[in-house]
Parts: sequence; structure tokens; C-alpha cells
Amino acid sequence: MQKLIAKVAVSAAILRIDKLYDYTVPAGYEDIAAVGMRVAVPFGRGNKKSEGFIFSLERSEPEKGVKSLLTVYEDCAYLSDEDIAIARFLKNRYLCTLFEAANALMPPGVWSDKAETFYKSDIDLNDVLKLYENSKIKTSLVNLLFSADKPLTLSEINKAVDFNNAEAHLRQLKKDGVIISEQKLGKSTSDKFIKMVSPKLNLEEIEERLPSGKLGERRKDVLKRLYEEGEMPEKELCYLTGASPSLIANLEKAGFLSAFKAEAYRRPEIKAAQVKNEVLLSPEQQNAYEELSKLIDGTPKAALLYGVTGSGK
Repeated sequence: MQKLIAKVAVSAAILRIDKLYDYTVPAGYEDIAAVGMRVAVPFGRGNKKSEGFIFSLERSEPEKGVKSLLTVYEDCAYLSDEDIAIARFLKNRYLCTLFEAANALMPPGVWSDKAETFYKSDIDLNDVLKLYENSKIKTSLVNLLFSADKPLTLSEINKAVDFNNAEAHLRQLKKDGVIISEQKLGKSTSDKFIKMVSPKLNLEEIEERLPSGKLGERRKDVLKRLYEEGEMPEKELCYLTGASPSLIANLEKAGFLSAFKAEAYRRPEIKAAQVKNEVLLSPEQQNAYEELSKLIDGTPKAALLYGVTGSGK
């Protein structure tokens, strides 16, 4: 008997056994499954749940022992035809697995347990309970979601129930229009702030207000360095002067400097390196360079360069 077969790139498949694995598509997912969609599959002898991407679909008679898809994720995170072509290129070019190549094209956090949340629809609870009166599992899930004051993640649902196959029933509830799921893609990265300090007094006022002695001289050195810089991160001032954060806090409290927070941009400034002198290769290095250059023709190749550490490899 012919069935719909999905050829899947599986995350659990290491490079040595990397290929597209066949999985039958359950009847409930036949109208949903499409090329490029994310799926969950059983993999290996222990049938451990693993993530994957559908690379192709075909209808044929499955071989003996072919497993079925566990879940087909219905969201906006999927591969286009162009993405699949790019993934195949990346696998051949950079010697990675198909899943690794495909996953690199996904938004960050897409496989997180917190990415997908489930919540009730507008259907009346009593009508829903009548619909599933013969299913204790679905009734339990319906009561949980309809009584929750916020959308629940799959992880939260699994902790709240005493059975193991909640996800499959959630998909059926969603298909029936009883519940709704949303996929929140991308990691929420908050702005980064650092503590900055700036001087409030000039050098004459610093000399007048600070007492003599070891502690006074120590504070004068810190304030003079800050006065020269004008404004700088507290950590940098502590590093350059050897001062502690508590000393900086005391100077702020005494009115010698002011502290404030400033946003630190996460993208560093990258300056182009400048080569001062022409690089001259030794005869052994030149020979190695020429041999390696012969391998560069657009197709993946490997070479092993012998030599101890510091020999000029």
C-alpha cells in the first residue's frame, strides 16, 4: 500500500551517517506536510526524538521498518526551495551535515521549548468537553489550557500532566480548532549597558578638597587620570589605576565624580590589519603553499600539513 514518504535531514545523524532518512507521514499530517517544513522524528535504536527538515516528499510503498513522523511544525519557520538548494551546497562545500546546513538558515531559538506556546480558542468549553468526552487525555489538556491565565509552552504542559504523549494530542486539538499555537522566533537580546564615570571638579578643586596622606594621594591619582580622560568606563578606570569599585563609589558619594549608564553596542569595530613588511616564505613553506594552491578548484578537498608547533606551518 502506497503512503506519503518524507525524506528528512535529521539533527541526530552525524557526518559519517548523514543522508536523507525516510519517514511515513501520518494521515493527520498528509494535508499539512510540505517540503521545507520542520519536523520531529524518532531516530536510532532507542527512537530518541530528534529534529529534522523535510527535503522532499513522494508517494510510494514504504520499506519494512520505516518509522513515522512524530510532529510537523506548522509555523513560519520553514525552508524555501532556494534554502534547500543552499543547504545542499553548504553540505558539500563545508563538509557539514544536511541538518546543520539547513538549520543555519533558520532564525535563532526556533527549536527552543519556549518558542511555541498553546492557548485556548473562542470555542465554548462545554462544547469542547462534549466533543472529547471519550478521551481522558484530550479532556485533561483542554481543562488545563482553558483554565490557564497565559499561553503555555510544551515544557510547561508536560510538567502539568501525567502522560507522555501530550504533543501528539495538542496537534490534534489544534487541527480541530480547539486550541491555537504561536511560534515566537528569535532570542530576545536586551540592550547592554556599562557604568561610565566623569569628573565633576577641576584639578585645583581636587587638590583643595582632598586631604594629604596615603589615601588622599591615592584618590588624587584616580581623579587626575579621570580628569585627563574626561569620561570613561568604570572598569577601565579601575584597571588603569588599580582602584576598586568601592573607592569609585566613595568618590561619587563625596561629589568628586558622577556615574551613569551608557549603552554598549554589541557590534565591535573591526579595523583592517596592515602588513608592514612583505611576507617572505621559506623554501619549505613556498613548496607547501604551491601544493595546497593546486587543490583549490571550487570542490572540497583535504590536505594534512606536517610540522611541530612553531615550525612555521
